Amino acid sequence: MKITGQLIGLPIVKKNTETKYQLKEPIYSIRPLKLWGFFVQSSHKEKEKRVLLLKKIKQVTEEAVWVNHESDIVLIHQLPDIEIIAKKNPKLIGFDIRDQRGDLIGIIKDTIIDERSGTIKGFMISQGIISDLSTGYSILPLVPEIELVQNEFLIGAFELEELLLNQGGGLKKMLGIDKEN
Repeated sequence: MKITGQLIGLPIVKKNTETKYQLKEPIYSIRPLKLWGFFVQSSHKEKEKRVLLLKKIKQVTEEAVWVNHESDIVLIHQLPDIEIIAKKNPKLIGFDIRDQRGDLIGIIKDTIIDERSGTIKGFMISQGIISDLSTGYSILPLVPEIELVQNEFLIGAFELEELLLNQGGGLKKMLGIDKEN
């Protein structure tokens, strides 16, 4: 599993040679809830948008995204289905997460994906600046009780505390006080 935001900005490499491209922005669909690929950015000014499909990625490391051929990076108009998905679907980052009463639980800051299938497995959510500074973003696994309604996700009836996972970041981690004794 990968956190999508950690892939943004990575250079794209083929056979030990860096290409002129890097990952720029994810392309999500809402139904199904999935990551299809990425818009890429060139070191040269290009007018037309280029895309790298997730299925064309051979390997992802902390330093780079590996592909077999530079030709795996294509102009978006060569992939009409992906062009429609990219135009039609809103960005997931910034969507609200609300409970049954409509109370705000958090805001999506990133997605957690299965890097092979593109299936979204969960969200990194902000529960407010104090919580973010203290413990970092929370992880909300994508379970059947979470449903998309318009531009927000609603969580069904169950114990939210059991579902939210604390990432253990924030100031507590930086100061070394994240360990329970």
